[in-house]
Amino acid sequence: MKRFFKRFTCLILCLAALAGSGAAEVKRTAELDVALSFLEPNNDFLKRYNALTGAGIEAVFEAGTPYLFGGKYSPRMFERAPAYSKRIAYTDTDFFRNGQVYLFGFDCSGFIQYIDMQTGKQKLPPLSTILYAASHHTSPKVVVTSADAPRLKRLRRQLEPGDLFVIRTKYNHVMMYIGTLRDYGLGRDNPRLKPYLDYPLCVHCGLSPMYGQRMTNWLRKHRDDEYYNYVNIPDGGVCVSILGVPEQAAEHYRSVQGNWYAWFVIGTTVVTVYGLEGREWCVYRE
Repeated sequence: MKRFFKRFTCLILCLAALAGSGAAEVKRTAELDVALSFLEPNNDFLKRYNALTGAGIEAVFEAGTPYLFGGKYSPRMFERAPAYSKRIAYTDTDFFRNGQVYLFGFDCSGFIQYIDMQTGKQKLPPLSTILYAASHHTSPKVVVTSADAPRLKRLRRQLEPGDLFVIRTKYNHVMMYIGTLRDYGLGRDNPRLKPYLDYPLCVHCGLSPMYGQRMTNWLRKHRDDEYYNYVNIPDGGVCVSILGVPEQAAEHYRSVQGNWYAWFVIGTTVVTVYGLEGREWCVYRE
């Protein structure tokens, strides 16, 4: 009898370990089709999404989608795709200068608004309105707030791909939940990432350490095209971030283009760490 219980216990432990390992599982959605198509062509999340779902999604632009403050959808953005159009900046920020020329891309809300337009959703409300509704518990579309969120690794039980993280910052920020590293079958061979396989992954258009050099290289290849004369490089673009990981846990931490970043490298893809500690945020389901 003791031997039976010992074997039975071993079987249960083995099954639990297998269940805990979690097979990669990503389901195809219209939102993910659109959002991930704005990553760079060799992005590991885009490749894994295609491999797991058979979607066959192709990148819209040759080197990813640059960030542009105030960048909203316009047909002109895609006139030269998969190369880039350009646009004059109309506002001064920490990085952008009024009257100077930049590659045409999205800002964070412009990116989400374009996804909504392509998938038949209503236009995203102002981020300040969503955050106000979350703090006053007046919106049925708010799934969870920073005040009542469970631990991040358990938050995945409440989330669906396509949910939006809306975060209070200087200009406020929005990003789209796409699943977890476990869902994509990525990061398991990295000891630093193993504790965070179930933390939220989001695609968004925001600060990123790789776009400056990537766009510099792209512009060098097109230096004979007068259209790109005097075009300034961006300090970000559409990328994937993992939320809530401590910066000290990341593989890399340094300043790029005047901004400090923490990030991991998965395959050939940079995954930035986006901190939530001490910030007001909510998850909004359209």
